[in-house]
Amino acid sequence: MTRVALKARSPTVEDEVINPGDVWVTLDDGRPSIIKQLHSGLKLCPKVVKVLHIISSEDAIVARRKSLSAVGQARNRGFMTLRQVECAHFISAADCTKLQKRSNLHFEGTSSGDALETVGAPDLLRDGWMMTVAEKRVLMGEGRAPLDLVDCRGEDGDDGDEVDLHQSAAKRPKRGDQEMVPFNMSQMLPELYAEILHRTGAKAVIDLTASDGVLALACLAAGTPYLGICHNAQHIVALLRRVQSQVFGQLSDESKPFYNGSLAALLADDPAQEVASTATAKGKSRAKSSKSSASKGKTAKAIKSAARRTTKAKKTAKAKVAKGDVDGEDGGGEESEEEESDPDSEGA
Repeated sequence: MTRVALKARSPTVEDEVINPGDVWVTLDDGRPSIIKQLHSGLKLCPKVVKVLHIISSEDAIVARRKSLSAVGQARNRGFMTLRQVECAHFISAADCTKLQKRSNLHFEGTSSGDALETVGAPDLLRDGWMMTVAEKRVLMGEGRAPLDLVDCRGEDGDDGDEVDLHQSAAKRPKRGDQEMVPFNMSQMLPELYAEILHRTGAKAVIDLTASDGVLALACLAAGTPYLGICHNAQHIVALLRRVQSQVFGQLSDESKPFYNGSLAALLADDPAQEVASTATAKGKSRAKSSKSSASKGKTAKAIKSAARRTTKAKKTAKAKVAKGDVDGEDGGGEESEEEESDPDSEGA
């Protein structure tokens, strides 16, 4: 894989070289012997190697081990079995050693130091990509380490240096296809990857072992272009869904890098409550409309009744004048008729 990547980065160069500006970063999982295998493809390249020591707190390692014990993934051998130090190996051409000094993003110190202290370890049951053994076997593909066997970080051998992973796996008990396991037993905190991106001033990342999407999320948060090499087509589909789910889940969390205030407010609204409020408002509006209509109806009836009474009074007055029941002459009768009409007009 390393040689293929080197050739792809320098297709016109016959010898294997590290391009100026490229920095290869490898995490050794607390096992120095692994680096010999991983860096075999770089042994002929002129290079400069810098080592960053990542120190996790004992409490964090114990908490991680307890979470793994819940799925039968960890054993405690006692005296000095907690590996708290892991190394990140930075390999570059000679001109990449003069990187700009930067203050650390999430940890104390600057990029001048060769250690990050109290980094911690993620809770795999809560933050890890959990799946069944059968699902993991599909995503890893053929030719990988036996996934139906117990796999435990930092549990093989007494010193943890010279370990044959396949040989030690053969001694472990079998696991059922439906048992839950983390996709990546060595998952790191996203803050660590963010620190590496910041320390190197990365302009783009090519991830040769895109496993759980934590580095992809760190690149998204930093606005750094990312290309991940997956195991197979199924891994690509599952990893995309995983990253999308993680981003969407962080949109309403203020402590996460993808927090979006306006979207969080939108997601916080209760649709059922909103529908109920709308229905109540419509009901109140209808009630007001009904009351208003009833009031208008009563006013119209009162006006019609008053008009009928006025008309009736006029007719009665005319009848009395015609019969001579009213004192005075005809003119007085006419004058009285006008007087009857005056109050009616004033009332109007």
